[in-house]
Amino acid sequence: EITTGGSIPWDSQEHRHDKDQPELHDLLAEFRRIVDLRPGTATVGELFTSGIEHAVASWAPRHLVFDWVLLDTAWTAASFRAAIAAREAGWSGRWPTIVLSNHDHSRHVSRYLHTLGRRDRATADAVAKAAATIELTLRGTPFLYYGEEIGAQDIAVPRSRARDRVAVALAGWWNRDGCRAPMAWSGDGEAGFTR
Repeated sequence: EITTGGSIPWDSQEHRHDKDQPELHDLLAEFRRIVDLRPGTATVGELFTSGIEHAVASWAPRHLVFDWVLLDTAWTAASFRAAIAAREAGWSGRWPTIVLSNHDHSRHVSRYLHTLGRRDRATADAVAKAAATIELTLRGTPFLYYGEEIGAQDIAVPRSRARDRVAVALAGWWNRDGCRAPMAWSGDGEAGFTR
């Protein structure tokens, strides 16, 4: 099943004690102080923040923070125009990240095809190329989830074969195995693997 950026079980939970805590900024400052003792180092944080404002507040020079605004954006020109404007305004003079997919969400080509109501290879290729153009030309550091460079899509994993036990237990149906499949090494039915 395809999930969109905002429809995973994590988003339906109440996060009183596990995200956006006031002590996080002091902890990050201490961590970054230690990292900064080594010249040429940097960090990247997946901080599960609530929106651009929290991501920007957690940023420091050479210490990037993922913001999820593009990952959560619907595949329409108007949605991307608004998301890009919001991230540019929010990040202003700071250096943002660019993220369209990760290990917790359906791959963006699969999400966008679902939005379009399409499944054909030609549309998938066009979507992958357009998404890559967006991801690799916006201001910021792009992060490619493995397989994005070949337009990878989610694979179908029957619930009975799901290995993502935590997600299946939490949601009863949701599993991230489809976006976590190994990289395809060929275009054949076995993706270059043998049984």
